[in-house]
Amino acid sequence: MPKETAQGRKREIDQNACNKDFSCVEGFCPSFVTVHGGKLRKPALPKQVEGFARLPEPVLPSLERPFNILLPGVGGTGVTTVGAMLGYAANLEGKGCSVLDQAGLAQKFGPVVSHIRIAARQQDLFAVRIAAGEAHLLLGCDLLVAAGPDAIAKLDSKI
Repeated sequence: MPKETAQGRKREIDQNACNKDFSCVEGFCPSFVTVHGGKLRKPALPKQVEGFARLPEPVLPSLERPFNILLPGVGGTGVTTVGAMLGYAANLEGKGCSVLDQAGLAQKFGPVVSHIRIAARQQDLFAVRIAAGEAHLLLGCDLLVAAGPDAIAKLDSKI
């Protein structure tokens, strides 16, 4: 990530996003990339998609009880980042939130599952892990992990 210093803009590694597999030693870390002769340019404006204007606003769930999101995927593809973003968004809205990342030994391409629980107030959250049959939303980032028996067992069968 960019960091302004007395010597100009430098790169700094976000230690929370580092997967700690030390592939950087082999030169695979993006922080080691240097571009010579490149120029900064303004990003192109995104094209407006006509169909989006007609989409209805989503119906937000009631937070009378915590809303549970299970986010299964594989290591190195941003599962924990998406979980952190959802937690941060809930925090910005003044809601209670807990995020549990189960990465195990996954560094690159092993199974990773984030348990995200959002409630009206922080006091309404008593556990961080989503128990079997309690997930209201399965947001799959990898088909194999999302369709696996562990993820399916977490789904609320009443929904």
